[in-house]
Amino acid sequence: MFNDLTEVRLMEQEVSYNNTPKGPVTILGIAYVGETLIARPNGIGDADGIDYSTATFQWLRDGQEIVGATSATYEVTSEDVGTQISIRYSYVDFGGTLEILTSDPEPAVPVEGTPLPDDSAPYNPLIVLGDAEVGETLTARPNAVTDPNGIDQSTVTYKWLRDGEPISWATNQQYTVTEADIDAEISVVYSYLDLLGNSKSLTSNPKLEVPVPSPDDQLVSDDAGENGDLDASVLMGTSGADTLTAISGLKEIVGLGGTDTAVFAGNQSEYSLILGKSAVSVSDHKLFGLGTILLDDVELIDFGTDLDVFGGPMNLEVFGGHTGLSRDALEDVVEVYIAYFNRAPDAIGLGFWGTAFAKGLSMEDMARLFSDQAETREAYPEGTSNLAFATTVYNNVLGRTPDDTGLSFWVDALESGSVSRDQFILKVLEGAKAELNMSAGYEFMMQQLADRAYLENKVDIGAYFAVHKGMSDVENAAEVMALYDGSQSSINSAVRAIEEHYQDALNPYDGEFLMQLVGVLDTPFAS
Repeated sequence: MFNDLTEVRLMEQEVSYNNTPKGPVTILGIAYVGETLIARPNGIGDADGIDYSTATFQWLRDGQEIVGATSATYEVTSEDVGTQISIRYSYVDFGGTLEILTSDPEPAVPVEGTPLPDDSAPYNPLIVLGDAEVGETLTARPNAVTDPNGIDQSTVTYKWLRDGEPISWATNQQYTVTEADIDAEISVVYSYLDLLGNSKSLTSNPKLEVPVPSPDDQLVSDDAGENGDLDASVLMGTSGADTLTAISGLKEIVGLGGTDTAVFAGNQSEYSLILGKSAVSVSDHKLFGLGTILLDDVELIDFGTDLDVFGGPMNLEVFGGHTGLSRDALEDVVEVYIAYFNRAPDAIGLGFWGTAFAKGLSMEDMARLFSDQAETREAYPEGTSNLAFATTVYNNVLGRTPDDTGLSFWVDALESGSVSRDQFILKVLEGAKAELNMSAGYEFMMQQLADRAYLENKVDIGAYFAVHKGMSDVENAAEVMALYDGSQSSINSAVRAIEEHYQDALNPYDGEFLMQLVGVLDTPFAS
């Protein structure tokens, strides 16, 4: 369902996913009566783009709007004494979404007449980028720190703190969280001399307590030296938008802030993308290739020759968000492929629709959008009767035709328009998973059990093809599903066919781009 690039783009527009903006809006200045504060949204990045013609500012006093204070600057008045000032920055991105970001509040404004310190202290937040989780790397970001007396950059030092106490060896700008930090709050002290020779320091707000890692967490602490220093196997980005090229010897690429692109030479078909709940990696199929490289805080992947379906670099925020789905939710998406097309999903399409589902697209809207795809029009060409449509869907989902009474009921509903075809698809899937109706008799209940098992086996086959093996060849997806007839021997045949296609896909010369998802579904069959 992803052979037509134009169609993919139209689907993306209709699904209307939104990328969350990154980076803080900060305030320059000191909140004293008579002083001028300046809103600084420079650190904000948005993968959907920012339409600056729509940008607005609203100054807040204790979280409430200050009437008339809608410019990028604000002069503190006596009315602000004892309150905290913050700024709300709003804009519409190029996807049409209104984005609203609010700064951290400034310290409470002191009484009018309070003199400024003789030696102006540094101000503006010291930001720490990264997640405080074992194996993750935190980065001190002092870009927003300013000082009226200037900063002597040659004197800058860092000291990382664990629950407010110095970590003796942690004196670099980056710090890799270790097991010793579990249940502790990590912060950093930024120190320097100003241009008048005065010693200054600023301490960041602490990160949330470091949680106990789950057993399947993929740690990256092996990439750090004895004292937490990152070695040459880790390529670090900056707080801006970076293009980071994968080379031999790298184990990890860390994008940090902005919209970052990881670049891999060669055809996309020479690689596998492995998506997990807590880790993303790219693996080279070639025997003496790059191996496996972990990606952290990277939004785009650009291959030497990209697949046409992506229209350029692969956007993980469009195709990689299904890692956040539950098992049942992901299986619901697999079932839609089975009901409409009687095939396994393609991994790329599953990533797209699963991401949209994770971002709020309803199953009803998904079924409706499926109904108007090129593959759907090919499977059910113009003139296909409601009787033929209903019979096909029943066979796809249950491997049988419905009883005459049930078939007549649904055909009448389709003919009258009280139920649309996409709604019918969901009704059949719901019926296949309905609670057992013991009052309907033994034979009816046994048919329910048989229907349920039939669909579950199809879902397992579909997931093995697209989720666990990560394949996207639509013809192969239809072929392996066609091998299943409800018997155990047909399951075995389908699994063998999937394994054969997978081995072919791993061929570094004429293989296939693989997009595997781990940690959401259990592997249904032994490899």
